[in-house]
Amino acid sequence: MTNFAIVSELCHQGSQEQNDIPCFFEHTFIQLCHIMKNRRWLWTALFCLTVLTVHADKRYALGSLNLKLMTCGFGNCRANKSVDNNALRLNGKTYETGVGTHADSRLKIWVNGTGKRFSAIVGVDDEATERGSVQFRVTGDGKVLAESPVMKKGRIPFKINVSIADIDTLCLEALATDDGNNNDHADWADAWVEMATGEPQAIPSFDVIEIGTENTVLALSTDKKGNLFQQYFGMKAGVDAIFGNGERHDQAYPTIQSSSDFSYWQTPALHIIHSDGHTSTMLRYVKSETTKTDNNVTLTTVELKDPNYDFTVRLHFKTYAKEDVIEQWA
Repeated sequence: MTNFAIVSELCHQGSQEQNDIPCFFEHTFIQLCHIMKNRRWLWTALFCLTVLTVHADKRYALGSLNLKLMTCGFGNCRANKSVDNNALRLNGKTYETGVGTHADSRLKIWVNGTGKRFSAIVGVDDEATERGSVQFRVTGDGKVLAESPVMKKGRIPFKINVSIADIDTLCLEALATDDGNNNDHADWADAWVEMATGEPQAIPSFDVIEIGTENTVLALSTDKKGNLFQQYFGMKAGVDAIFGNGERHDQAYPTIQSSSDFSYWQTPALHIIHSDGHTSTMLRYVKSETTKTDNNVTLTTVELKDPNYDFTVRLHFKTYAKEDVIEQWA
């Protein structure tokens, strides 16, 4: 193969691998190959060509991510619409793309250290009443990258444009202020994540405990109150499948308790009468621990505790990977 053919082929291959990006410098490097007979100069040209084609950054609209993993203080988060399913409008201007939510709201995004920038225009949607007030915050691996002032309806939107280089987890929050979250219709307008390589992925904003075999997975999740839920049980699947319907609220270990958070559709696993005669037991997540017995057997222990009584429950899950068996006891 001639030097001309080598450069031409590499140029076209590089273009295809980078989402069909045109190789603007093809003609220049083909000319170089005809002129340069020194092999060292040829490899220099090829190296420069490679550098020019791999830097193909890509932007991903925030609304294209799995918004079922975004928490919402009222209603549902919506792509390219407000929380009330209207056009995104901030201070009289309409935005075609973005995400409408309601404080308190949170979305965690896995960018795996290959992100470049996050940008958005934020504010309280025009559909809200004058009571709406929201503060927007962007953090990367726990460090605050950007924070808006308190935003209200009709105020000039706040522009966020921050570097997310070398960050693994990006977190977007729309927070209620001291006056509560009434009418806190929060918009992330014209919002996108720019990546050097790879794609951003929405991940759960709560703790997830995965207990699995070779083909089966049991996923438990927690909320900010410490409740433990059974999120998923079925064939092994990715995050999008496990959380395809958002966060579930089926108690993993149902008890009799004085709470309006739950409706009982099954017989509780535990019913305790405490020494003071009280019959309510409200178990909250404390911690989990996983140990591997051998290449086939794994034991996961989840500890729950009542915040009002000295009462602890430990749930044990022993998995047999090859046999696709999950054994459970408390």
